[in-house]
Amino acid sequence: MLRSKLEMDWSSQRILYEVIHDASWGLVEYERSEEFVWPLRLTMGLVKQDDRWPIRQMHWSYPGEGYPLLKLIEYEKR
Repeated sequence: MLRSKLEMDWSSQRILYEVIHDASWGLVEYERSEEFVWPLRLTMGLVKQDDRWPIRQMHWSYPGEGYPLLKLIEYEKR
């Protein structure tokens, strides 16, 4: 993630602010809970061969960068 920011056509100050923002956000999220929900997209192509279905092709992608937007947090019941 840091490498991608360094490759941007941004000023050094902007890159520094982005890194500080990401680091502080990550620390806050880590303090809330260590369990994250990582949404993924998964697509597989299967082909039937001799009564079996081996994977012929597989593709996955992650919709975003940084920490996921969803998180498992336990709340106290009131």
